[in-house]
Amino acid sequence: MTNQKSQLFDATVVLDPVKRTLSFRDVQPHVAQQPAEKVEPVAPHPKMRM
Repeated sequence: MTNQKSQLFDATVVLDPVKRTLSFRDVQPHVAQQPAEKVEPVAPHPKMRM
């Protein structure tokens, strides 16, 4: 969701049927996920016999 300043956030929407209102609980600012650095395993070099 976005707030009035167009900032992304995550929250739980709570419906109050008696008051006929919506409210937000557990508001957390949205954290941009950075791609994980891909690390490729390096195979050991084969031993050479002479």
